[in-house]
Amino acid sequence: MLDWNSKGYFPPVTEVNGTDLGGAVSKFVAGQGVFFVDGNWDAATIGKGLGSDVGFFVFPGKYPVVAGGATRYAISAKSAHPNEAAALLDFFASSKASQAIFDSGTMPNDTSSLSAPSGTLNADLIAEFAKAAAAGGLVNAYADATPSMNNTFTQQTQELLAGQTGEAAFFKAIQDDWTTAHRS
Repeated sequence: MLDWNSKGYFPPVTEVNGTDLGGAVSKFVAGQGVFFVDGNWDAATIGKGLGSDVGFFVFPGKYPVVAGGATRYAISAKSAHPNEAAALLDFFASSKASQAIFDSGTMPNDTSSLSAPSGTLNADLIAEFAKAAAAGGLVNAYADATPSMNNTFTQQTQELLAGQTGEAAFFKAIQDDWTTAHRS
């Protein structure tokens, strides 16, 4: 990433650090950029804006990995209706709910019953997600690692691209966030 940044593959750091996700999606749809690292929640906007001129692939490597599936839910130990809550969670995990979850802008864990027109961004998402799932490559999003990880990671990435911190300090800050949140 630092090598790409030094070669000018990213916009100037003042623009990168000052662009929110919605603005970044709009710029990508307008043709400003070659690659866009994002979650599937923006696929509808990107697919609508770019049509057949956009595709999706997982990062290259030995093991295909994607942030896994639908939003995580939990049942409170104090729930007055834990069985009903469990039934709802079971439904969310079912193939019956998969298409509705996908249509709402989130990837379900079960992609076996999903469909999308061939040659679309959504067809690519389904195919690549299925490959990663079959390889055991569904992982939590980095932002789920701790309550503050999204802020820490974003801030540290901005500082790294701006040259205000180095690689070792970047990784130390990420590890410190995780260690603080997971101390027993």
